[in-house]
Amino acid sequence: MNQKRITSIDFAKATCIFLVVLGHVLRDGLFFSFLVPASVPVFFVLAGMTSKCTVSKDFLKKKARTILIPYLFTASISIIIFMLLGSFVSKKLGTSASYSDFMSSLWLTIYGSSKNGGLRFNRSLWFLPCLFMIFILDLFLEVLTLLFQKTAKNKTLVISRILYSLIICLTGNYIITHFPKLFFPFQLETAMCHLPFFEFGACIKTLILDEIKKDTTTSDKINLCFKLYKKICPKKIVMFLYAITLFSVGTVLCVTNGITSSRTDEYGNYVLFFLCSCFFAISFLLFGNTFSNITAFWNYVGRNTLQILCWNKFPIIMMQTLITPLGKALKNTDSIKTLAICIIPSIITLFICLIIGEIQKKILPITLGITKKSGHQ
Repeated sequence: MNQKRITSIDFAKATCIFLVVLGHVLRDGLFFSFLVPASVPVFFVLAGMTSKCTVSKDFLKKKARTILIPYLFTASISIIIFMLLGSFVSKKLGTSASYSDFMSSLWLTIYGSSKNGGLRFNRSLWFLPCLFMIFILDLFLEVLTLLFQKTAKNKTLVISRILYSLIICLTGNYIITHFPKLFFPFQLETAMCHLPFFEFGACIKTLILDEIKKDTTTSDKINLCFKLYKKICPKKIVMFLYAITLFSVGTVLCVTNGITSSRTDEYGNYVLFFLCSCFFAISFLLFGNTFSNITAFWNYVGRNTLQILCWNKFPIIMMQTLITPLGKALKNTDSIKTLAICIIPSIITLFICLIIGEIQKKILPITLGITKKSGHQ
């Protein structure tokens, strides 16, 4: 991998994907709902922090390669698996979920919305087309910036991002509120509602770079952002205490807001939803910076979240179907005991998906968006 990695961001990504998997093991319930603001929106914040959007065809090609190709490949395999085993699994789990028509399932994949019964063969995949649409929305902002303010200062860019994301988000919320049966391709309405998270990450990146001397020779400037952390938190124990505080505040806001779901656009009080997710994002970054020297495996997980996102459904369903104690425990998903039981299957799922991902990298790397020229995702 020829790009420098930010271990704190890898740590945060690993934490998010683990919470996603844990939520999928639980399937539903109160704890599942509480995991939502600490996972999906935080991913969008981290995507904004690491985004290098440029107004060019190469940028769109890269995003299509690294997002849409893995999405289409995984969806195609998922459809075949679901056609073969869907009826058996649905009977075991007591759910109604089966597909017999490959073409209709393929159409649902191309349309890219998980709502109204879409992507039932692997609903984890909804995140990828939604993320692609967020990059498109952000690209449109970059185009406007070039047209009207070619030499805009960092603070001006931050204000522009805030206003733009606010307008787009309000429009998205209006659509889901007044037209609840209107489902756009690639869950555009969901992308619109989550754009503020992405732009929040982009604003953090912009403001931090503004604090750093412009004569730096580091090619990947975002790697310098944690110099600011060192100024604010000179000792790791102080940084750890900051992380605990922010995580605690995020948890209180999350519980106060109640049941939420990013995929189905259920945000409760959107302001609370936004705030608690941002607190979680910053706390995960601080935790990562505190433990960066002792979390090599966790950082490895953070570098390979794509394959975990793509394939986690199948190890989870296998364990839910074949492990009787787990199936019984999931009948009461609101108990702390069930939450604790689900941690082990979640960890096992991580390992299985990582193994699948390594096989993909060796046999069909392009299915993870990896090319010989790029050498990375």
